[in-house]
Amino acid sequence: MNNFTRLSDEILVCLYQDGDDDAQNELIKRFQIDSKILAAEMAENFKDVTLADVEELCSIGLYSVFVAMRKYTPDKEGTFRKYWKVVATNGMMKWIKENSPSYIAKRRIIVAKSRYANEEFFVSSPITEEHDFMVQQINDIFSNSPNLFENGDKELFFDFINGYSYKEICTRRNRSYRYVRNRMEKIRVILSRILLNS
Repeated sequence: MNNFTRLSDEILVCLYQDGDDDAQNELIKRFQIDSKILAAEMAENFKDVTLADVEELCSIGLYSVFVAMRKYTPDKEGTFRKYWKVVATNGMMKWIKENSPSYIAKRRIIVAKSRYANEEFFVSSPITEEHDFMVQQINDIFSNSPNLFENGDKELFFDFINGYSYKEICTRRNRSYRYVRNRMEKIRVILSRILLNS
């Protein structure tokens, strides 16, 4: 086995991309501590992340080494360590958003494909206490931030999450299909930004 301890991360990546598995093993060893540190830092920002979750985040950090090694190009990405951190942070953040109770609560009304149009819009979740809470949150946003919306936006949005199709909303509100589609897209963007940052 070659002695890689004095080689830079970037050289090891190049060796790995040329088929050297020993270079890969050395990089994995180097990034074990980094993965634990990054996982702990991410966990500090989310109070409902458990110790078991931190272990999962650490595993994502190590898996990100494999991902980064395959995609890394020195002339475009800067240092490998910096590139790995971006890949690992994105992977950990994705996992947190999908598994953290606080994020799940915010996504009870989610952004999904509407069956009535080839665009992304909010659709309602099953009726639960969390769903009712989210509906109340959205209602408060409409009430407290009228400058962000046009007259009738609230009615359009609640028609949709109550199960009306775009065509049915057009009839109910005496609006064109294009108007309803465009307003729903703008409403979705505004609510997504506020809910995910709240």
